[in-house]
Amino acid sequence: MKPTTITWTCPHCERDTAVTVHPYVPARVSGPPEDCYPAQSGGIYPAHCANCDASIDVGTALEQANEQEADALAARADEECDRRRDEGA
Repeated sequence: MKPTTITWTCPHCERDTAVTVHPYVPARVSGPPEDCYPAQSGGIYPAHCANCDASIDVGTALEQANEQEADALAARADEECDRRRDEGA
């Protein structure tokens, strides 16, 4: 998963905040040295509501980003099916 921007609604002040979710990338430790790299920890930015300073729950943000990415993938698949159907008609 690449970094994804979601809209997070603060449960305390109900303000919407754009949150960028960065996925965890595991280390690659085998193969040629030029293809190896350390693990990159996932995270979110910002980590707090700009209005009331409430912490943004990382788990909830990751879940929402995964759902958003799955919805986008399904929409692209539907578009491709429609395109192929139209080409065959």
